[in-house]
Amino acid sequence: MTLSRCFLLFIRYDNAAHAWQVKKIVYGQKISRRALVMTGCMGAGAALAMPCIGARAGTRPFTLMTNWYAQPDQGGFYQARETGLYRRAGLDVQIRSGTPQLNAPQMLLSGAVDAIIGFDTQVILQRAKGLPVKAVAAIFQQDLEGLIAHTDVNHPEELRTRTLLLAPSSMAAYWPWMKQRFGFSDNQVRPYAYNLQPFVIDPSVAIQAILTAEPCDLQRRNVPFRFFTLADYGYPPYSGTIVTRDDTLTQDAGRLRAFLKVSMEGYRDYLLGDPTPGNNAIMRENRLLDATHVACARDALRRSNACFSGDAVQGGLGIMTAARWQATARMMADTGQIADAAVWKEAFTTEFLPTTPVVP
Repeated sequence: MTLSRCFLLFIRYDNAAHAWQVKKIVYGQKISRRALVMTGCMGAGAALAMPCIGARAGTRPFTLMTNWYAQPDQGGFYQARETGLYRRAGLDVQIRSGTPQLNAPQMLLSGAVDAIIGFDTQVILQRAKGLPVKAVAAIFQQDLEGLIAHTDVNHPEELRTRTLLLAPSSMAAYWPWMKQRFGFSDNQVRPYAYNLQPFVIDPSVAIQAILTAEPCDLQRRNVPFRFFTLADYGYPPYSGTIVTRDDTLTQDAGRLRAFLKVSMEGYRDYLLGDPTPGNNAIMRENRLLDATHVACARDALRRSNACFSGDAVQGGLGIMTAARWQATARMMADTGQIADAAVWKEAFTTEFLPTTPVVP
């Protein structure tokens, strides 16, 4: 056990892989006696007396799983990691990108990760099933989701006669609300494969979109469009909700508080300061993005003021309110997604947010 800790202390950090190289050794490589001597790890005294990494000796990683491949939406987390904010707070934060093949809630519940970027509606559904998850912060004060339509459409209700391309996750999240709000019907929907070509070539098609993604891609192609943000029409959830397990709230409260505080500071730095460290990390981890797209997405976040608007003006970045969670639960009950709207009371807590609000 002593030698394992020693390995963590003395094996160097691989900046390209964003991982301690020791992990590769611990999980399969053999280490010679000579290697132990060279790293100074031949005894417990050396292991305890000679820590030589940036994070505190023996720090257990705090792992965040995002909701998609690396994106500017997640820029604050990457900014905090790349600029050393987490490290200076004594945290070893690892960011794991979500993919369509990974079930983030399952990863969270299994203990494979400490927190995920989730969705208000998802958390409420899980609490309704008795699952021990809870939201602890909301990066964005409004949902970034919306619909992209052609320029002859002036209001979402005009899409009742159009084909709508939606992903399964969207069908589970906001489709029930859209049907009620705009009068849409299930027979309009076709699967969305995250491909813009059907929209580009067919004037009868509208697609789901995120403020920082599809609009930037269409702008680059010089394709005219209209983007309707669901929040502008009354959709109540937050976006970029940080979710963890109930046991983390009781057994790892200190690290959770530190993680949230530093993450909020990372977002402030990313949106209001020099975003280069975060942007470079995002492009390094998601090769499909380039500097033009990343700059467009960050600009969209800044223009929307989604982080620092509403309750965040006074309460600071990450703030959530009972009124908003109650409104989301009521919406879900009204659309038949849950039976008891009172479940919202168990779905979130603001106890772990920074005591001094992070504001511009």
